[in-house]
Amino acid sequence: MISIIFMFVCGLDFLICGLFDGYFLTAVFSILLISLYNGKRGVNLKYFFYIFYPGHLLGLYLVALWIGCLFQ
Repeated sequence: MISIIFMFVCGLDFLICGLFDGYFLTAVFSILLISLYNGKRGVNLKYFFYIFYPGHLLGLYLVALWIGCLFQ
């Protein structure tokens, strides 16, 4: 309901095609996710990100090297 009011106030397309707008669908999806929150803290993934962050940077670097080798 709040999303529909927001669409109207901001002058977004208030027709049926406006319901399929990316911003509107994102707002509806986020409201659904927020409503599923049960007040408890999630799984502690602290150490996962210590490995994931440098790992994905290394992966991107290797992809860049591979692409560089293809176009030489």
